[in-house]
Amino acid sequence: MHALLGAAALVLVARAPWALLAATGGEDLDPPEDVDVHIIDDNFTLKWNSRASVDNVTFSAEYQTGEAMESWLKLPRCQHVTGTKCEFSSPDTDIYSKIKFRVRAEKGMNISSWKEVDPFFPFYKAHIGPPGVRLEAEDQAVLVHISHPGQGGKMWATDKFSFRYKIEIWQKSSDVTQVIETNYSTEKILKLLPETTYCLKVEATHFSLRKHSNYSAVQCINTTVANKMPAPGNIEMAARGGSYILTWNYASPNVSFRAQWLPFRMEQYCRPVTSPGYSQLIRQDNWRPIPTCTDVQTTRCVFPKDAFHVETFCLRVQASDGNNTSFWSEEKCIDSQTYTVVLPPVISVTPTRDSLTVYVHCQDSFNSRCRGLIYEVIFWENTSNTKLTNQCQIWIRKIEKESPEFTIVNLQPLTVYCVQARVILLAKLNKTSNFSDVLCEKTRPGNSSIIWIITAFGTVFFSVLVLYAGRSLQKYLSYMFFSSPKPPASIDEFFSEPPSKNLLLLTPEEHTERCFIIENTDTVAVTKENHGPEEDHRKYSSQSSQDSGNYSNEEESTMPNIKIFSSHQDLSQKIADCLGLELGKVVTKKFSNQETCVEIGESVRGEDVYIVQSGCGEINDNLMELLIMINACKIASASRVTAVIPCFPYVRQDKKDKSRAPISAKLVANMLSVAGADHIITMDLHASQLQGFFDIPVDNLYAEPAVLKWIREYISEWKNCTIVSPDAGGAKRVTSIADRLNVDFALIHKERKKANEVDPMVLVGDVKDRVAILVDDMADTCALSQINNACFEAVVVTDIIPQEEKMKHCSKIQVIDISLILAEAIRKTHNGESVSYLFSHVPL
Repeated sequence: MHALLGAAALVLVARAPWALLAATGGEDLDPPEDVDVHIIDDNFTLKWNSRASVDNVTFSAEYQTGEAMESWLKLPRCQHVTGTKCEFSSPDTDIYSKIKFRVRAEKGMNISSWKEVDPFFPFYKAHIGPPGVRLEAEDQAVLVHISHPGQGGKMWATDKFSFRYKIEIWQKSSDVTQVIETNYSTEKILKLLPETTYCLKVEATHFSLRKHSNYSAVQCINTTVANKMPAPGNIEMAARGGSYILTWNYASPNVSFRAQWLPFRMEQYCRPVTSPGYSQLIRQDNWRPIPTCTDVQTTRCVFPKDAFHVETFCLRVQASDGNNTSFWSEEKCIDSQTYTVVLPPVISVTPTRDSLTVYVHCQDSFNSRCRGLIYEVIFWENTSNTKLTNQCQIWIRKIEKESPEFTIVNLQPLTVYCVQARVILLAKLNKTSNFSDVLCEKTRPGNSSIIWIITAFGTVFFSVLVLYAGRSLQKYLSYMFFSSPKPPASIDEFFSEPPSKNLLLLTPEEHTERCFIIENTDTVAVTKENHGPEEDHRKYSSQSSQDSGNYSNEEESTMPNIKIFSSHQDLSQKIADCLGLELGKVVTKKFSNQETCVEIGESVRGEDVYIVQSGCGEINDNLMELLIMINACKIASASRVTAVIPCFPYVRQDKKDKSRAPISAKLVANMLSVAGADHIITMDLHASQLQGFFDIPVDNLYAEPAVLKWIREYISEWKNCTIVSPDAGGAKRVTSIADRLNVDFALIHKERKKANEVDPMVLVGDVKDRVAILVDDMADTCALSQINNACFEAVVVTDIIPQEEKMKHCSKIQVIDISLILAEAIRKTHNGESVSYLFSHVPL
């Protein structure tokens, strides 16, 4: 019995040491008081007070985190601490999750109860430490490089772009302070004095948490001796068409310049706590050269808008005279939307019985520009001139979501309504687009209309059925009871007709080749009226063949005729010679009222017809001749009609560049399709996207292979040449030729105030002591007198436009023959072969 009680007593002592202490005369320990946590960036300080008056008392801390907060963990660097505080870095926990601390006192085997701190979010309790600062001096400026508070830690790792900085700077010898505020990590303070000591300090503010840091330590720096070359000033930028124009001021001559750009990007930040996410425009730190502004001899440079694929960017310029280089100019930051032309939206409409659902689609290639738009929609009944306005504000949160849509209600069934829409940008830019194209739709029938339609259809169907049954019954009764035994009179007439004396048998020869190119001849041979019987027989046979569509003249060659439009006889004849075929026959003439008449002189039934025409000379007459000829061949049962148009007409009118301007190139494409053309072969369209104007196949050939061949054969110093583009729009064409020749290229910037008139031009690139070869797709204002008096050696053109008369009066004009390319394209098209080989090679 006593042994059992002793065991029980030992167990009790092990479970409750305070009972042993009390029994042995030990002292109780009071728990710590006023426990608190102070956080600066990622540095934690746990503080407390103690009422213990005995020596050798230590303290230990633990923490708890996570959603459940179930288990306590020992806090490193806070175990058996002799003071009343301990410092440690951020625990390995999420700064957006709650955390809780507790502390107790210890002395030997004696321990106090725990004292806990209320749980908190470290991110919201933390204070902001001073930012890091590094200075860099110029002669009249100081570059301040700022690193965000807590650099390298995790407390502000996702908020490093959420700080705004206040810089206070002053001359060391003066008390006058200048204050500069910035959102960027690099700030250039300008308009300072050379060889002067400046001091500064920086404060950081978290604009979301509305917290301020302490100022950084004061740093001083001396500006350098005045540079021999001042930095360029008054940086400005303008936009013209598809290009930006960067200008600056500089007084000294014989100086070259280079420009750089710095992109911005939009960053999205999210926090997994109660505070919402946010977006921030971030300035990157890697300056990049502008390709066309690397060695500029003037105080301006031009570069295409599509060189930058961001909406916001900064620019800077530096001067150099070969031996000395200036500091960089003041930065000029640009919002490209300021120079953006607002495109009209694209709309689609889905009608119902009494409403229209309108879908609006933004056309801008930058998705961010499609955010925060206001769309204005107007609609009206097609039978009236009254337009109703319905303004709808649609805020596009995410561009990948469903397109904006809204519904126009309370409409009449079976009524045509027309709709237009336009974009109204936010007041920040104060810009409005033109209205979209008018789209008209008819509302669906109502319930009563459907009933009437079904009733009417049933009545008509029943009436037709009764009428058909009645007539059938009448015929049956007439046949059964009133039929006549006499045969019809038509049978007697058939048997009484004498046999034909001139029954002609068609020749069994048929056309095996089907490749036709149409020629226009203005004269037709007139034959004599007296013919022998054999000639009459042949004439009747030929006429019969034409009527039937089977041309079977006895003098027919083994190859079919080629019919070439005579507006460019020389080119057509060259194409025919390349194909080894004869020219077809066609007559064009004008009536007294100047209407055009076309007569096809040969059968084209079932044939593959090619009509060669070039948009030159009397363009409108030639275009009408081409359209009429296409239609004439089509209604004459040609199996396929291909229009070969080396110089496409109205090709430069390919966009709506001002209000109420037509898109004539699209109109010509529609006219060719309506006339009956099945295929288009052309060359060097002014803009390759014009192929999208057609609903039929288009092969856009290139003269570039022939031009490269000519340069290599006729320019002996072609390896020491520079390919020059006369405008920014031709840069792609020039770089392609320069790359294939492995030579340099240059660009001339020119501005057109109106068609065919050009302002003074600026050369971008180096052509000194080189052979300059200017490449353009067309030249329609080059007078012969100007060419003869010009300083260049030759003007080299292709023969898609007749040049014979011009060459007689100007020896500088030389011609590249491209008939072989067109002939090979026709041959490949006829045989169903690919023409892609011709895009980079000249046929042998």
